[in-house]
Amino acid sequence: MTEPSGTGRPTDPGQPPAQEHEEPQPRAQHPGQPPAQEHDERQSTAQQAGQPPAQEHDEPQPTAQHDGPEPADQGEEPVDRLAERNGVPVLVVSADGPPVGTTQDALDLIGASYGRSEVVALPAERLDERFFTLGTGVAGEIMQKFVNYRIRLAIVGDISAHLAASSALRALVLESNRGRQIWFVADLDELDTHLA
Repeated sequence: MTEPSGTGRPTDPGQPPAQEHEEPQPRAQHPGQPPAQEHDERQSTAQQAGQPPAQEHDEPQPTAQHDGPEPADQGEEPVDRLAERNGVPVLVVSADGPPVGTTQDALDLIGASYGRSEVVALPAERLDERFFTLGTGVAGEIMQKFVNYRIRLAIVGDISAHLAASSALRALVLESNRGRQIWFVADLDELDTHLA
């Protein structure tokens, strides 16, 4: 006769013996992940010492505010102005500013004048040097934009050095000054003669 086991439970010869206590199984870890920690020892130590827990990452600090006066502007922005010449509204472009040498530059000037003036008076010194070399195509592209938008363009200033260097440019200036769309003038007084 089989003696009962010490646990008081009958043992079935066909079943494996029951385990009284199962060992806890570790959680599955993904490769490359550090094992999970139940408590941060450094944090516990700091809290016991009455200090706030250390932060792993510094928070961004706000930019320091200066109570003193604002720094002075390095220079005023160039200002274009509207003027009436012979009864015609003209946008007189400032001589100071970036060079005008692309179709986008031309469109910016057209946009500034659109609905406000019929003529843009552009100082010759604002033109990119490539404008005066007709082979680059810059002059043709810029002038064509003004023609397309029906805004007249007056290039104001002394371009005699460029004219002396290029017969093609001289021919362009003569032809343009005969028309009603693009003019090359020495000053605004000469522009008035075209607007009369």
